[in-house]
Amino acid sequence: MKIQVNLKHVVLLLGLSIFMGCNAQRESSVQNRADQDLVELRNWIDNKLDKAENATADERAELQEEFSSLTAKMENGLENLAEESKEEYKQLRNRYNEWEAKQERQADMPLDPEEQSE
Repeated sequence: MKIQVNLKHVVLLLGLSIFMGCNAQRESSVQNRADQDLVELRNWIDNKLDKAENATADERAELQEEFSSLTAKMENGLENLAEESKEEYKQLRNRYNEWEAKQERQADMPLDPEEQSE
């Protein structure tokens, strides 16, 4: 039995294999970047929000800016996250939003308890 190999087919298959491998590697790289961004956001929230329980207005503005920057990166890679990671991202955003709302309530509260009753 004699097998005839066409050089064009070999080159085509080789090129296709290389392309598919590069494409899979690129997708994996994008997914890894999105996962790294999620880890970065999780660590930032764990570190910053716990330490900034009673943040000043200037500190809050700085934290809001940092949060916006981190979430903008996350939004760019959101479609590359697994469903479980997307849910975690949503929970982290909610945690930050709850912290921010609490900070706003505290900022609106008078320091003198007698002022509250007036």
